[in-house]
Amino acid sequence: MRSMAATGLRSVSSTAQPNCGKSSPVTPKREVLILMAWLAAALLLAALTWRVQAATGQMAADHYGVELVAALRSEPLTSLMRSLHAVQGKLVAAGIVLWAAVLVRRRLWRSLVLLLTMVPLGMLANSGLKLLVERPRPGA
Repeated sequence: MRSMAATGLRSVSSTAQPNCGKSSPVTPKREVLILMAWLAAALLLAALTWRVQAATGQMAADHYGVELVAALRSEPLTSLMRSLHAVQGKLVAAGIVLWAAVLVRRRLWRSLVLLLTMVPLGMLANSGLKLLVERPRPGA
């Protein structure tokens, strides 16, 4: 019987990647870049929130958006969007349940706990931000 080296075959363990499926370590330079990106995003969000809070009426961007959507309005598109709006919550919920089932099947318990805590917390944050940045809606 010939050895694996003689046949040109390698064992499975010798072909496996050393960091397969694992994230690379965060270097200090990359950590600073990530921190700067988060800081820039937070400053942009704060500036936009302040701008919306300071406005007493609709902003120019609101009027632009309304005019843009009104120019694209058509009965078939309106029907499609209303149909999608009617089922969107069910589709999102089904996707979350399906993903949770995949995590259970793979026994990824920490990821499952993370999913089951972050989804409601994200919904709560969304509601809180909506209350914080409440403003008049543009007319149709």
